[in-house]
Amino acid sequence: MLVLVACTATLSAQVTQSEADSIVLERLSTDSRPHTVYAKDNLQADTADISTFMGEMLELDYPCWIYYVRYDEQADTIPAKRRYFVVKESRGSMLMVNTHNNVSPPDLETWRKVPADPEPPLDSLVLIAKGDNFVDNGYSPILQVITTPAAWDTLLNSISELYRPYITVNDFVDTTINFSIYQAIVVIDEQHDNGGWTIDITDVTEYANSIVVTYTNLMKGNPLPVITRPFHIVKIPMSGKQIIFQYEN
Repeated sequence: MLVLVACTATLSAQVTQSEADSIVLERLSTDSRPHTVYAKDNLQADTADISTFMGEMLELDYPCWIYYVRYDEQADTIPAKRRYFVVKESRGSMLMVNTHNNVSPPDLETWRKVPADPEPPLDSLVLIAKGDNFVDNGYSPILQVITTPAAWDTLLNSISELYRPYITVNDFVDTTINFSIYQAIVVIDEQHDNGGWTIDITDVTEYANSIVVTYTNLMKGNPLPVITRPFHIVKIPMSGKQIIFQYEN
């Protein structure tokens, strides 16, 4: 059986993954029973379902972050042995779903473990390049993690020959990366027909099993009629952790 409990939060904007993590962890901070928190890494868009091994189903019709809490068996003595949290992307209001059948998501092995205390933003983030003229044959946004010299050269060679000299001289701090130590985080915006756009990596936070890269458009255009394609490239220490890109409005 699923039991729904409404909770509230006070955020006034769209909630990022790290903010949703904090909302759930704060709600659980007074719970002394040993537990593990899991999260679906991606924002569940227009609709989402919570299903269990017992065939129970809860349908949600709004963008949200979904969490699952599993308590240690020996410490779990109250009826609600399993618990879900749903954090609404807009304003961060939260729904708590208690399950009384000791069930878990059928795909739990694909969920991310949420550490009680996420590590602080990486202090070794190094700027490689930032500008608005990464013009190539593509138009769609690019989110890429580069870990080899060959992949790095492919990216650089994809720039239109007309723009390549200008970009290299004016926008790149460095074009050589030691990939035995670093990996490159590449965020390239879609192509625009006007100036005044930026794409900005605003935060890189390392968790136990993943690294979350948050990016946004801090500047969103002006009337100048010119082709632009903003980009932001940084390097961070090489890691085997999954890189997750998260856009923040």
